[in-house]
Amino acid sequence: PVFSGCDDTSLPLSVLSLLPRLITTYDAPDEFSRKVAEDISLICQEKENLKDLGKIMTMYIEKSYPKDCQMWIGAVCKYVNDAYIEHCSRFIIYLVSEQNKFLFIFFFATQLNETQKFLGK
Repeated sequence: PVFSGCDDTSLPLSVLSLLPRLITTYDAPDEFSRKVAEDISLICQEKENLKDLGKIMTMYIEKSYPKDCQMWIGAVCKYVNDAYIEHCSRFIIYLVSEQNKFLFIFFFATQLNETQKFLGK
């Protein structure tokens, strides 16, 4: 597994840290991204308040999420927030500190996807 169970925030912070990688491989998950999503899903099955997050990670692996990447990101963030509401301020601080990285990766992934569509790939 990619995660340690050191404290209550290790899983959500790991998910948020890995989100840029999962975003960039959303349309064609590579082996690492599938493994990470699988590990998250397995951990989430152990706790009732994480079942939705686990399900959405399984959908990522299977490429069965019925909406686009932006909607998937929103769902991941919602489920992390719902399960860890008491740590929300920590996550906001983390996301703000990482926002430039997230925005760059998301912008790059979006542009790459549009270019591939334009080129017919």
